[in-house]
Amino acid sequence: AELLGEHPRMKPVVVREVERFLFRPGLKPKARYAGVVFLTQVVLSRRREEGGPELAERLVQTYVTLFGLLMRDADRELAQARRRAKAPPAKPSKHGPGKKQKQRRQQQRGPGGPQAGKAEAQQGPERPQEAQVDS
Repeated sequence: AELLGEHPRMKPVVVREVERFLFRPGLKPKARYAGVVFLTQVVLSRRREEGGPELAERLVQTYVTLFGLLMRDADRELAQARRRAKAPPAKPSKHGPGKKQKQRRQQQRGPGGPQAGKAEAQQGPERPQEAQVDS
């Protein structure tokens, strides 16, 4: 924003480049957010050499387009989540339970994992300790 304060005639060029950045494929949401925050800080002017009303119109079009893309992406994610919720559970593999299934079972068993129960079974029931007699 300091650049545009010192060189206001650069506003149209900088806005165009930030727009190109915002619409790059695969751009992370955090980077897109930073670009939008930058655009919201551009001080608009009526002077033609600083972009004038055309720059303001371009910014509004950019915001509306971004909003439409975000809504489209959100709709896709919602549809995928609904499909996953309706999908039948995965069939077990011929080769035994997968890694995720094993992890889930281990979490359900609690601390110590599957070996904890086996160790107790091998030791047998606890016996009370015999009192020592001094002679």
